[in-house]
Amino acid sequence: MSKIKLSVIIPVSKDMKLEQCLESVDVSVEVIIVLNNNPSDGVRKIAESHSGQDFKLVHLGGRDCNLSKVFNQGIKNSSNEKILIMNSDCTFLKGQLANISDLLDSYDIVKTRICFNYDSYSEKLVSKMRQLFHEHFNDGKNLFGPGLAFKKSIKNKINGYFYDEDIAWGEDGELTKRINRTNLDILKLQSCIVHAPETIFHDLKVAVKIGGGKRVADAKANKAAVRGILSLILGNLLDSKRHFRISYKYFGVHLVCYLSAWKTAFLLGYLQQIVKRKVN
Repeated sequence: MSKIKLSVIIPVSKDMKLEQCLESVDVSVEVIIVLNNNPSDGVRKIAESHSGQDFKLVHLGGRDCNLSKVFNQGIKNSSNEKILIMNSDCTFLKGQLANISDLLDSYDIVKTRICFNYDSYSEKLVSKMRQLFHEHFNDGKNLFGPGLAFKKSIKNKINGYFYDEDIAWGEDGELTKRINRTNLDILKLQSCIVHAPETIFHDLKVAVKIGGGKRVADAKANKAAVRGILSLILGNLLDSKRHFRISYKYFGVHLVCYLSAWKTAFLLGYLQQIVKRKVN
């Protein structure tokens, strides 16, 4: 089997679903497993059992490694021009990796859809919520990971860096904004990578962290805290981004209710970051 010149970056700390992710790699590509935030013994064992010609282990010490740092370190350690960002709780479909690599010969960026699995009604709400963010909000222009593939050469057109290491969460949203300001050739695929089910509790925790990341981004842009808070509250009340209307259009009132909870968690994270910065 000839090796495909594509590097797949997989950050992992405690997620034992890494095994299924690695098993779904059906072609010879460079897989860079970035072990971070004191990985568990089980995860280490899985990663080390796959180390070899196609697999490279990168170790990041300490407990303060956010995803931006982890992805950047993975890219830094890659051998190929073509990069694909992956999560340990996702799996590839047969033939996807080879197809993505071929498409990157003609496009700067290739984005694969994500199918969020679910086993319960609450997990279904999370699945549909993430589908909204990935496919319907922002006119479908969001390029959130996993499943984001690009050439390293885009770096020169997106302000000279890939992920902003000051932003611990919401890093892919910040990257999306920089990419969408360029004239890079982007292709969005209909095929999906498969994401494991997520609980509402986990999803709302993520919303809090992304809200904190948003405040960090706003602070870097010199946006005053009061202005940021008012912008979020008024934006939600007036539905200025049409998120609530879009949610109702595609999935009905139940998802509108969950979106309200998600945006409340996001605002809480934004406020927590303001307090944190004042205390520190």
